[in-house]
Amino acid sequence: MNRITKWPQVLFFSGLVICCLGACLKKPSSPEPLRVLCGSSMHPPIQSLINSYLATHPGLSIELDLGGAETLAPRVLSGAPADLFIAHSPFPEELERKGLIVKMVQVGVLRPVLIVPPGNPKSLGSLKSLAAEGLRIGTGDPRYSTCGEFFVAALKEHNLFEQVSKNVVFEGRTHGEIARSVTVGGLDAAIVWNFAAKLHADRCESLPLPEVTASAAVYAIALKSSRQQETALALLDWFSSPAALQIFSDSGYR
Repeated sequence: MNRITKWPQVLFFSGLVICCLGACLKKPSSPEPLRVLCGSSMHPPIQSLINSYLATHPGLSIELDLGGAETLAPRVLSGAPADLFIAHSPFPEELERKGLIVKMVQVGVLRPVLIVPPGNPKSLGSLKSLAAEGLRIGTGDPRYSTCGEFFVAALKEHNLFEQVSKNVVFEGRTHGEIARSVTVGGLDAAIVWNFAAKLHADRCESLPLPEVTASAAVYAIALKSSRQQETALALLDWFSSPAALQIFSDSGYR
């Protein structure tokens, strides 16, 4: 008896098997990284918190994008892809007015403080003391630095701008470089955020400046532009947990 091969059926089932094998052998696509935009002033605690979070979420990938809040905020405003934003006032409030925020929680406070070499050899401690002849003072460039802006505003408020500004010999872009200039002897004093004073506490002293009352709240923000809202909100919850807030406080953000 002649055997009749049903070629259409054979070809169909062969193709089906090949497609199934291809699907099984296809490499699974990696989940999209969670993108966190972070102001450079908040980098140390955020990096620590992300490392802790990833240790308990092995399948998650987080991309940390650092920069000045004044450069990161316009990217969010222009619609650049991002899931979370860590920044200090006044930038979060601007995003909130534009309706770009899902949830925002305060995680710390930035305050301008005065740092001096150990022992405070120049006996500094007030805005007026910074007008002494021959002092070398460093601060953030007020065009880019909120801390530097607060310092200049306080000097003008107390009619000390002209007397003190003649002693400002260095206007840095980062608090780290400003603080290091004090620790190596290049400056007699500097005005930096409280977290920078904490980071360099082993090589300089930190003193409050009673006349500078302005401060900047630090916020962790879940953005509407996120394509991973649930994952972003879970990470935001970690950033605002009691354990995380303690890390911010211990790092000088208080």
